[in-house]
Amino acid sequence: MERLLSIGLAAVSAGMLVFVLVRSLFAVRGEMDDRESGIRMLLALPAAYFIRRRELDRELARKLEQLEVLRIQAGCRFLDGATAPEIFAARLVLPALAVLFILTVGALLRLPAALVLPGLLLFAGLLYVWPETALKEMARTRTSRFIHDLPMALDVMRLVCQSGGDLYAAVRSVVEGIGDSPV
Repeated sequence: MERLLSIGLAAVSAGMLVFVLVRSLFAVRGEMDDRESGIRMLLALPAAYFIRRRELDRELARKLEQLEVLRIQAGCRFLDGATAPEIFAARLVLPALAVLFILTVGALLRLPAALVLPGLLLFAGLLYVWPETALKEMARTRTSRFIHDLPMALDVMRLVCQSGGDLYAAVRSVVEGIGDSPV
């Protein structure tokens, strides 16, 4: 009975972790509608705590402000448009889920502690730094795309205005021509 319970717990935690991560990755790529994902539901409670705590803790307020700036620079698409407190909460929730998952799988497969603990520390550590690292990379990529696409957009606007179009037509042609560019 205990083994069956362990298998069930491992399957549920693995399924939930995979579902949350895959759903969030599809949302980041823009292949999902605007409904809240599973990861945002997991992050809601700790994020609410950090929102209330922000007013009492200057260091937390500064960190949340930095995350908000990065989130805006990244185009607000990270983790299904997660807010700064949700991104900060992800630094705690994702490693905790990894610890539960790895311990459950390690116990289920009866893996030695010498194998489970280093894997646990590595995986939890990577998931602790992943939200901020990925957000910084998204912001850097979006900034470089903006710098790359801006001259083209200005040229298109100049050409439309020179050919007799008004500013509205110029902006519309840029929006239609560039697509999902940050410009």
